[in-house]
Amino acid sequence: MYNFWIIMKLEFRLIWRNWVTWLMVLVMLAIGALCASNNRNEPWSSWAHLGTTSLFISLLLTFCTGNQINRDHAQRLAGIVLSTPVATPGYVFGKYLAGLASLLLLAGSSLLSALLTDHFATGSHAFLMFAPAFYPPLGAQPYLIGWAWFQLPAIIFGATFMLACMTLTRGQRVIAYIAAIIIWILPLFLTQSIPQLLDITANVFYPQFSLSSPVHASGTDPFNQFLIQHPSLFQGGPPPANLVQQVMHLSLAEIPPSSPPAMFLWNRLFFLSLSLMLLILTIYGTHVMRRHA
Repeated sequence: MYNFWIIMKLEFRLIWRNWVTWLMVLVMLAIGALCASNNRNEPWSSWAHLGTTSLFISLLLTFCTGNQINRDHAQRLAGIVLSTPVATPGYVFGKYLAGLASLLLLAGSSLLSALLTDHFATGSHAFLMFAPAFYPPLGAQPYLIGWAWFQLPAIIFGATFMLACMTLTRGQRVIAYIAAIIIWILPLFLTQSIPQLLDITANVFYPQFSLSSPVHASGTDPFNQFLIQHPSLFQGGPPPANLVQQVMHLSLAEIPPSSPPAMFLWNRLFFLSLSLMLLILTIYGTHVMRRHA
């Protein structure tokens, strides 16, 4: 256990000494603020904004991890570390948890940025990429739900998947990146055909927000009918004061759009279970490489 904590702390320090990690902090802050500003401008699309933001954040963070064990081999440090009485599971777990903790901190910085922007954003004029804040804050609940439903399982799976890929292929980044892109992006365009259990983005459960579906406001539910009946909301200016509270009430009622279906819960459990299997496979692969080193 002592060796596990030593390896984890050393790996964590290596990650946060890298300037790329701090650059990613700035990127995460910007993405979170951008999501919140869009929600303050079009609260009826908040769930779509949360889903899209989670997709980009989880995929981007997936690209930023996975090289912990292969880096030791490339720098000829693995032999030194593993020649000490360090158990292979402790070595792999230490590397993995340091990477996962760093990804969660980065994702958390995006969440914090979104919450602060949602609460404090003011102004009826756009600034750079940030939309004007025409509507009141959504509050913390929508962002926490989106983070827990979309980002957390995807980040856990992404960290494990990349660690397994990079370790077992001896650092073949291109293979790992292409596989990740297929897993994350393909479901966006195959909501009608991909099995629900295999969609890491959870996009298949909300096809009204899919890139392959019609515009959200073209639906027939009461909320969309309300938007259609008030075209002034889409004119790009401040909304009529008498409609603001109705829009906010209907928008918050749509987050999440409905109670999570049973298959959605199985989907999240499937990817978490798959993460555990990939971690075990990584431990076994590292053990084999250690024996033949």
